[in-house]
Amino acid sequence: MSKSTYSFKVFFFSYTILVALPIMSLVAILNCLHQVPVYFNGQSVYGVEGVLICIIATPLWGGFVAGINWVILTIGNKIFGRFQRKVDRKKVDSSNLS
Repeated sequence: MSKSTYSFKVFFFSYTILVALPIMSLVAILNCLHQVPVYFNGQSVYGVEGVLICIIATPLWGGFVAGINWVILTIGNKIFGRFQRKVDRKKVDSSNLS
């Protein structure tokens, strides 16, 4: 099996640290100030519980999105690789004819 050009670890840290962490930090701060609720099981949660939910939700969200992107990009890369090999073979065949 060939090595994948897409790393799940890179996707996970990119989505978790660069995207979700700043947003979740802002939500956690505003939650402590009772400005923005965190919804958990259909209930508004404020305070320390809301911050804990934000802390737990951040890596879960990052893992979910990274997993979806990794699967889709890996499948697309395999399909593109097969298509590219067929195109390369046709170029070699056509250059041998002339």
